[in-house]
Amino acid sequence: MGKTGVGGGRFLETGIEEFLKLKIGGKLGGVPVIAVFTKYDLLIVHETRLLKQRDPGISKEEVTNLVQQNANAKLQDACVKPFESFVQGRVPHITVSTETGYEDHLSKLTHITYLHVRDYLSDASVVTAMAQRASARVKIQASIE
Repeated sequence: MGKTGVGGGRFLETGIEEFLKLKIGGKLGGVPVIAVFTKYDLLIVHETRLLKQRDPGISKEEVTNLVQQNANAKLQDACVKPFESFVQGRVPHITVSTETGYEDHLSKLTHITYLHVRDYLSDASVVTAMAQRASARVKIQASIE
């Protein structure tokens, strides 16, 4: 849906905004829509640079903790809060990165997708099979159900 807010650019592109208006207005029916904020890794890199410039002698552990806090706060302020306000809680969202070290983000995306799509598709076995390839959690849940 959108990139995480590093450069202060426009929050939603016009086409995405119009699509979301259709979803929250009910014109898409029950079609599942999940917003995905991408490039979280770039936000982390940006925040790391800023922190190291402000405090060159900071420890690696402090950098890790502060960067996560700063990045998450910036993500909330620049992306999540405006998005949630816009969609009025009617569209789930997740932040992801495809870079190494963020594999849990993709697993969470798979899980959220599975939860929302399984209720929409009549052939849940197709959804389950697709999700099981990417997420052990979905595989376990499917075997329980």
